[in-house]
Amino acid sequence: MKYLAITVSVFLALALSGCATMVTIETNVPGASVRMNNQVISTTPVSKEMTNAIWETQNVVIQKDGYKVIRAPLQKEIKAVPAVAGFFLLWPLWLWAYGPMPEQVFDLEAQ
Repeated sequence: MKYLAITVSVFLALALSGCATMVTIETNVPGASVRMNNQVISTTPVSKEMTNAIWETQNVVIQKDGYKVIRAPLQKEIKAVPAVAGFFLLWPLWLWAYGPMPEQVFDLEAQ
């Protein structure tokens, strides 16, 4: 019983630590301006921690003088630890099992 409690505690701690992802946004042309959900973030390349909550959609606008503006949602993926933890421990963890991919690369096209 003691080992089960330890295993469940470790698994739960890992699952809860998976509620966010460090996302790096890069472009083929460095120094492009990045806005996310109408807030200026920085210039590329940029890293930002983002939630894995399934109801969150992160939209980015990437622009640089002389290039076409990119407006797109970030690509998402299934997060294994919260998905498995939600299956075996607490189903609400599934709500954080589908978040942004850690590497997001965008190609800017000249105007």
